[in-house]
Amino acid sequence: MDSPVDGQARGSARLLLKDGDQTKGEFVIRQAVTIGKDKSCYVQILHPSVALRHAEIEPKGPDFVIRGLGSGSKTLVNGKEIREVGLRDGDEIQIGDVIFRFLATKERMAAGEDFAISYSEGSDGLDIQAALSPEALATPDAHVLKQDHTQIVSLELQRLTRIYEIGRELASSTDLTVVMERIMDAVQGSFRPSRAVLFLKHPASGELYTAVARSRKSKGKRLKISVSRTIVNASLKRKEAVLISDTEQLNVGAEHTIRKQGIRSALCTPLLCKNMMLGIVYLDSLDWTRSFDESDLRMLVGIAGMAAVAIMNARLIEKLQEETKLRIRLQKQLTDDTVSMAGYGVSMEESTALCLRLQTIKELIQPQHNAERVASLLTDLLGILSERIINNRGEVRVVSGSSIMAVFLSQENSNHRLSAVRAAIELKLLCSQLNEARTKKNLPLLWFGFGISTDLTIEGNLAARTSVDTQLFGLAADNAHRLAAHAGRNQIVISESTFDGVQNQVQADEKSIPPYLGDSGPPRVYVVTSVKGE
Repeated sequence: MDSPVDGQARGSARLLLKDGDQTKGEFVIRQAVTIGKDKSCYVQILHPSVALRHAEIEPKGPDFVIRGLGSGSKTLVNGKEIREVGLRDGDEIQIGDVIFRFLATKERMAAGEDFAISYSEGSDGLDIQAALSPEALATPDAHVLKQDHTQIVSLELQRLTRIYEIGRELASSTDLTVVMERIMDAVQGSFRPSRAVLFLKHPASGELYTAVARSRKSKGKRLKISVSRTIVNASLKRKEAVLISDTEQLNVGAEHTIRKQGIRSALCTPLLCKNMMLGIVYLDSLDWTRSFDESDLRMLVGIAGMAAVAIMNARLIEKLQEETKLRIRLQKQLTDDTVSMAGYGVSMEESTALCLRLQTIKELIQPQHNAERVASLLTDLLGILSERIINNRGEVRVVSGSSIMAVFLSQENSNHRLSAVRAAIELKLLCSQLNEARTKKNLPLLWFGFGISTDLTIEGNLAARTSVDTQLFGLAADNAHRLAAHAGRNQIVISESTFDGVQNQVQADEKSIPPYLGDSGPPRVYVVTSVKGE
């Protein structure tokens, strides 16, 4: 297996098998895979509504596409039947009557890592034999204090020394992939589990997905791990580490899934940083000679605390790196930072401006909300929106207040009007998907108004002696901003000048808005709902 520190970026995605809100199984996707009933399928689903070879998913550049295999059975993405379509993070895929959730995670993976995770049926009322919160880590249990004081001090020092060493090891890397691998190295080295899984929480949907999975008996083969949902749910609900030290002591029958899986002992702990749930670490033992105890529980909580901080730091550093790359990509390169010309590379041409106006900024900026979490959300959102604009051959020009202005230049794209409309439709869909996840968590919803206008524009770099900023001037930007202000929630309003170039390609309805100052009457504008044939 190649080292995860070789610097090679490996795209990966997760396919979650859903049953309502519950995840029943999970598959990692890094190359072309087939879905169906046939045993040769990577994702084998034994269901009457699923064909032998029903559909396939394969990477296409940095993204993934799904196509039906002409089996006569339907393949749907977000409720629409498809032949072939690009997949996006959070898409719902329906294969026959079976539902999947597609997650396009950003984490890179080590080469050769391949797994299928299944979840046993969860049940309430599990008799947890011990639980520990991070706050209680520093205080030994009462029954431990009754032991010899010298022995307590010695054991605590050994534990703290080991946790310190692990923390130092985790802090030495800022690459999230390496951090996750080292967390699992620490877990395996400290507890010698039969199976261990590091789950991360998806930032938008809240879904748990597998970041790293290991098994002592895999020997380089595909990992097939069945995780006890009962134990994971108990840890999530309590926000505490939980211990099953001996399943023979549990007040459950032989038919209970924990017994049926052959689990002898198990540990599970949340990854919490500043009370933010980042994920879960689950490990179990199938070996009757190895049973976890309360000292293992305390050790795992200590490691989890270090791991959560390391994951948070690695993600923050990745955000900064992505923002830096994005700024470099969005700015026109100049050979001299001390240019003193008033206008450098300025041109006048027809272009289409797209303005996005966040209409719910007041709901987000409230004293009761955590400022860091709001800032992180807005940063993530800006990055995602910018990527969608760039993918449609646009360029972000201005981010001001609660508005983002992008330009689609005719010189670089003869179909600049349609590119702007497509970008807006993609962003509208993204907003809807994000709000679905936020509704489930009772979080404030995010609504945008979209304005698009086409006109002559002065565009280029305006420079002072020590700085250069790319700016956009003209009616296209002004009108786009006005239209965004008049747009309803998640509504795309385009000017007559834009509509004239796309009217045969889009579904649109005329809309009434007040006249601009100095106009003889109200302008003709249109609300776009879709692009024909897409």
